[in-house]
Amino acid sequence: MKIEDNEIYLGDAYELIKQVPDKSVDLIYTDIPYKTDFNKNKSTTFHFEDSYRATDRKLKPIVTSIDYSIVSEFLRVLKKVNIYVWCSVSQISDIIEKTKKYRHDILVWHKTNALRMNKRQYITDLEYCLLITEGQGKNNTGSFHSKLYESASNVSENRKYRHPTCKPEKLVREHLLMSSKPGEVVFDPFMGSGTTCAVAKSIGRKYIGFEIDKDYYETAKQRISEVHDDKETDS
Repeated sequence: MKIEDNEIYLGDAYELIKQVPDKSVDLIYTDIPYKTDFNKNKSTTFHFEDSYRATDRKLKPIVTSIDYSIVSEFLRVLKKVNIYVWCSVSQISDIIEKTKKYRHDILVWHKTNALRMNKRQYITDLEYCLLITEGQGKNNTGSFHSKLYESASNVSENRKYRHPTCKPEKLVREHLLMSSKPGEVVFDPFMGSGTTCAVAKSIGRKYIGFEIDKDYYETAKQRISEVHDDKETDS
């Protein structure tokens, strides 16, 4: 199978990525399955379930962690190393070890209204995004960007797109503008409900997305189809 730009694919990222040609992607932006020992039974507030109640959709098991061998595939398909990967704090060192020759920056999303998830855990008000580049990276906006982003939890988009871990479109847009140019290819191998691809399309980037869950894939397909693709912007 030939992987085409401006298409999304239903299937296993570990297999599909093997069909992506060498040095054909400009930016990888993805939210990998988190490594977690979270126990729903001990939780006082289960955010993920709350997100689904408004959609009348049954909660699905949360996939935990990834096979880090896929990181070498990330490096293979990129023209130049340029990766944003949302991950749990416990995964950061593993990913850095796989990409240790490159530059690493840790970006943080601070959720200003996060709720307690476990009686014996700190409030889960931070999420982490590891930025991996070969150097300074591309700042096409000509402006300074903070490594800390603050906003309320993304409940509205979680409910709208029926996915428990949507990253804010506003933040994703800022990152894509920061690290890509119009017409370049943005690739998300763990696409979920399609935030990366929808935002990429809206700002005139090409996109490729993979998703193994059929329901999320269909949500992403519909979401992307509703985006106007006549915008090419770096502002």
